[in-house]
Amino acid sequence: AVSVAVTFFACSVVAIIWVAGTSAFLPATFEAAFGRRDLSAVAVGCSLSDAGTRLAPWSVQPWSRSRKPQGLAVAANIGDAEIADPTIPDSESEVWREAYDLEVERSELLAEQMQDELGRMGELNEKLKDDFEACLVELDPKPNRPQSEAPNEWAEAFAAIRRCNQQTELRLAEARSKVSEREEAKSTAKATDVTMDFGPINHLGITFKNINIRKIASEGGSKIFFLELPLPLGMKLEEEVVKWQNGAAARAIKIAEVLDGGSTLKDGRIRPGDFLRAITVPQRRMPKEDEDDEGRGEAGRLEKVLLVIPAESSFPFERVLEDIAKNSQIDKQVGMVIERVLD
Repeated sequence: AVSVAVTFFACSVVAIIWVAGTSAFLPATFEAAFGRRDLSAVAVGCSLSDAGTRLAPWSVQPWSRSRKPQGLAVAANIGDAEIADPTIPDSESEVWREAYDLEVERSELLAEQMQDELGRMGELNEKLKDDFEACLVELDPKPNRPQSEAPNEWAEAFAAIRRCNQQTELRLAEARSKVSEREEAKSTAKATDVTMDFGPINHLGITFKNINIRKIASEGGSKIFFLELPLPLGMKLEEEVVKWQNGAAARAIKIAEVLDGGSTLKDGRIRPGDFLRAITVPQRRMPKEDEDDEGRGEAGRLEKVLLVIPAESSFPFERVLEDIAKNSQIDKQVGMVIERVLD
């Protein structure tokens, strides 16, 4: 009985302090903790249990008549019920301000990540870094922090910095892609050749397995990829003398220009300066003995093979052009292996 009386007396004292809104009854320790004696209220947690009433540990938090508590809310647990004051923004302006601050933090993180990628880019190729930094100038400037409490100004500032962050994320993804491409090329820059699978192509879904391509010498390495485009291609091709990684001279077919009206320009993946290393060519194949009669003919069945363009000048340049045109005999689609030298 004495314990219950003492406990209710303590809670009553606290209630008086809360209503009075003053710190007259606060111990000196509170002044030391908060550095002032003008605290408007102190919250105390009390709980009731089956064993009786007990005073819970003190929990102190500044309170303001005009503002709700900042940080963690203080709760009074009575049995299984919980009465809490959650941290809720006072106004629409505060909602937008908090959203704006979160985007500012995100912006700072993106800026750090971008600097890291630019550093990696500079290690791989300084010119690439300079070109990419020039593109960053096109990004929208970060908006200034509003000085007023007007909700519409904070909402506009939030929308502007969010848009800026979205643009930065796109450029960051582009930077990472370029760095990854250069690192991959650098890792194979000294390789004399590569063996890859190319395809599948439109005709019968054929994939050309284990095709060996000798690489053109380049300090920055090179990128090799496959694509299939419909005729007419719209490419101007030229012969050019190049060097393999072992130093030997060779002949290669260079794409000198991408012309209007062709599928190459429309597709956009091939650029002037790329090298045409292999092409699909129709070829007749006689069916094997265990195959059925479908497709049998006097001259056999027409299929496609992948021709790695010989580096020897004894293989005529005109022959390459003819073999490209022969794809019209099947589906008018030309499969091509392209090598892009990276400076």
